[in-house]
Amino acid sequence: MNQSIDLSKLMVNVSDTRKPFVIVGGGIAGVYAALLLQDLCPHQKIIIIEQSASLGGLLGSRQFHGHWFDYGTHVPRETGLAHIDELLFSYMQEKGFSSFRNSNAANISKDNCLYTRSPNPFLATPSNTSISLQLDEIKKSNQHGEFENLDAQLRQVYGDSLTEDFFAPCMKKRFGARLNELAPNSHQLVGLSRLILGNADLMETLKKQPSYDKVLAFADQTMGMSKLNHYYPLDGDGVGKWIDGLVDSLDETNVSIFCQANVTGVSVENEQIESISFVDHTGYKQTIDCEQLFWCGPVFPLLKLSKSSYKPSYRPTIRQTYLYHFAFEQPPIIESNYVNVNDPKFSSFRITLYSNLCNTPTDTHRITVEVIADKSVDSIPDCESIYQELIQMRIIEQDNPLKFAVNDTVTAGFPVLTVGFMQETKKQSSVALAHMTNLSLLGKANGKSFFMHDVLVNAHDQICALVE
Repeated sequence: MNQSIDLSKLMVNVSDTRKPFVIVGGGIAGVYAALLLQDLCPHQKIIIIEQSASLGGLLGSRQFHGHWFDYGTHVPRETGLAHIDELLFSYMQEKGFSSFRNSNAANISKDNCLYTRSPNPFLATPSNTSISLQLDEIKKSNQHGEFENLDAQLRQVYGDSLTEDFFAPCMKKRFGARLNELAPNSHQLVGLSRLILGNADLMETLKKQPSYDKVLAFADQTMGMSKLNHYYPLDGDGVGKWIDGLVDSLDETNVSIFCQANVTGVSVENEQIESISFVDHTGYKQTIDCEQLFWCGPVFPLLKLSKSSYKPSYRPTIRQTYLYHFAFEQPPIIESNYVNVNDPKFSSFRITLYSNLCNTPTDTHRITVEVIADKSVDSIPDCESIYQELIQMRIIEQDNPLKFAVNDTVTAGFPVLTVGFMQETKKQSSVALAHMTNLSLLGKANGKSFFMHDVLVNAHDQICALVE
């Protein structure tokens, strides 16, 4: 979805004596920062500079053949913190969004085992003859301490059997790297922290023991379910409708939004950011004074723009997300909202089933499949092979008429979370904050927050500490 913005109405008023807050990056961190700053400082000028054509980042949507598709599975959920949830979700019940607590997700584990009762990996399959050993290794584990890499962490927390038989192939599929190359906790980013190793009764019993509770999941997602609501549009629009609503709520009297704009310079004097220079899509150049810079993107470009002498010692490996959008005449076989695919033999990583999410009558049932691969890989699967995977995984019937299929690529790749990358990110953040004292690093820029909940809470805490 594209926000329609009349730039002529949003030009910076150079006669205003108050220096503006400048937000660079219009993903959810930048959008929330603008909402919060507007709420806390209603008379302060706020400027958002975003490189792409609209705000929202990966929480946007695109239209193909008259139908909306997301950039993969993105279902907003409340944080449980009243101030954040009021700003982000209060209007949704009135604007055509459904709310639900059960994520209603499924997963596919090794040997094409479809499990529709939970998004957490179901490993109690007939082919897993090592469950007793795996449970014994978890019971004897030490879940605390500092770990050199992900391999060391997984062996210490889950044991050798699960590390070698489950985690190693799954993480290789997602990150293209060995466990000893990856940073601790990187498995949590792809939903692999809690496992199902038995039936409902066994899991409920084991989770009463502290040694099992943190690494095992209930066998049914309705057990131990959070009281927080998820939201999704009812009318066939994508999740970008949420971002559109948030952008509409930004007060145009003190918030200026510049999309398709690139920052060209950051002027620093005596460790203070004095001004930001940028050029918009028309080629018009502006330099604006800056009270506080909220940077929501990779840190190294900021260091270069501010003429820092810092030289990185590590070059990240970038992986690409490829999207396969399908529209079918008949609904999918399963009723799940999305499916995590943990079977390494499939290219598919995650599947979004929009007609289940929307829960409204439709004659076009949309599905998006995410595939993650190296940028340099020449053998990226085509739509036909992903279509066949949907049939093999029993997501759709073979005779379900296909209306259309479109493949797409997420423009921005993502770095592999290796030990070296995480160390380099922390160094860059430290250097930037020491070099520019009126700088706040939000979102993934701070190297600490990756889940939307953590991104929002971190932004809230930083901004409140700054302005209150």
